[in-house]
Amino acid sequence: MKLVKDLMVPAEQCATVRQEVTVGEALRKFKAMGKGQSGVRESAECGALLVVDQGNRAIGKLGRTDIVMRLDPGYRRQGDSSAIAHTATAGLSPALLRSLLHRYSAWNESFETRCQSVLVLTVEECMCQPNSSECVMDSDLLEVAVHKLTISHHQSLLVVGTQGIVGILSLCDVFREIDVEWGTRHGEAK
Repeated sequence: MKLVKDLMVPAEQCATVRQEVTVGEALRKFKAMGKGQSGVRESAECGALLVVDQGNRAIGKLGRTDIVMRLDPGYRRQGDSSAIAHTATAGLSPALLRSLLHRYSAWNESFETRCQSVLVLTVEECMCQPNSSECVMDSDLLEVAVHKLTISHHQSLLVVGTQGIVGILSLCDVFREIDVEWGTRHGEAK
């Protein structure tokens, strides 16, 4: 049985970003990661940067989804409303989705204006802070993490140990393991 710690990217190998920098600066870091220019294990290739404070202590993560969600100012006001967050996967009609968007959205600005507003926010204002729906313990079975990834809208989870945040587990990490299992069953080398 595999544990979360067997697949996660340990905090010391994660790409990091400081909490006080702007989202625009973090975006540049995401772009550099995609080009393999970081020199660290590519946690950001799967869409997550580990957020650190002034003491270089991990305090959260910033994902591409977190940035995109900030484009809609109405979304954050809804909190963790699964009714809004998961409507697209619930088989609801496009007309109902448009109605929900109109009712709960505050899009009174252009997309370009919203982008400019988000890019000047600090990472701390956008980041995902540890909470039970977005964290797993390093000692949890991998099945627990897969369940959380499956039911959430996040591409990655913070991994917590006895000393706080110890890493990130992403869909990419799980997908790589699926590939390893497939290769093992079909006689391919790992």
